[in-house]
Amino acid sequence: MAEIREIKETFVAELKSGFLAPIMEFVRKDDGLDLQVRHNYVNIYYRGGNLLRIRDTKLGYKLEFDVNYFKNETHGEWYVVEVPETSIITDIQESQEWARNLPLLKQEMDFWFSEHPKTEREIQQLIVRENNYSGVARDTDYYICDIEYSALRNKTRVDLIGVEWISTAGARRSGNNKRLCLMEFKFGDGALTGNAGMIDHLRKMKELVETKDAMQQLRDSAQVSFNIKQQLGLIPSIKHEITISDEKPLLLFVIANHKPVSKALGAEVNALQEEAGDLVVRFAVAHYLGYGLYNDSILTLDEFLNLQGVAG
Repeated sequence: MAEIREIKETFVAELKSGFLAPIMEFVRKDDGLDLQVRHNYVNIYYRGGNLLRIRDTKLGYKLEFDVNYFKNETHGEWYVVEVPETSIITDIQESQEWARNLPLLKQEMDFWFSEHPKTEREIQQLIVRENNYSGVARDTDYYICDIEYSALRNKTRVDLIGVEWISTAGARRSGNNKRLCLMEFKFGDGALTGNAGMIDHLRKMKELVETKDAMQQLRDSAQVSFNIKQQLGLIPSIKHEITISDEKPLLLFVIANHKPVSKALGAEVNALQEEAGDLVVRFAVAHYLGYGLYNDSILTLDEFLNLQGVAG
């Protein structure tokens, strides 16, 4: 079973105002970065890739950059980036040095992604940005607690874990009893069918939802992760911590770049309806081409089938 993703209070304090604060300041000011809480460490993502891992160890905080991003053979010998790849830091000066070098490390990742694009992961990070800390985040109806969460022995993976939090003044006065939302992101029609397709995902989500202990652990992990981000100022429009309700979660399919003339999506959703049972399945549609998640653009199975011109 997956571990609850959380870090110690001392770790949070170091990120907020201790010797890790220069890195945290960089993350808050650079909206191309996304910090995610893991078990005793945090990952800082850039374009969907892991820019920096900060791990809590007995010797201090270990900072790691994935050296695979340096494996780019298109550079001439004149281009050499001399920055630390990993180190254990114990004072603010070392943290400041890492923060100053982050733009160079980002550039290395840009070079790597130009040859090895990870478009799906990059858009997934955009969804987090739009709904958590962009200029429209206070107006959307969902916040993202976590990404890439693995559960159960079959390694069922949830792309994005969110909570439904309607953007009315009354609803925003309290963070209590927010409904969990398990999101599956599909990029292009090739991701709709077969292994890891929509039907396969629905079956795995059904097993997850019906496994009480796993679901409770997922709720606990999502709640802790959200609240740590709120403490770190990574969800600036929210002043409250949250609790997550026990009601059945929403299963939300977020589909990008479907080819309109293709019948693949309609056929897959029609088949999916037969297997949905009592699961609460929803579909996100674009709201004027953005990635903000608004309840008016979250459709039921029947509504989505009608949109596709397929009878339910």
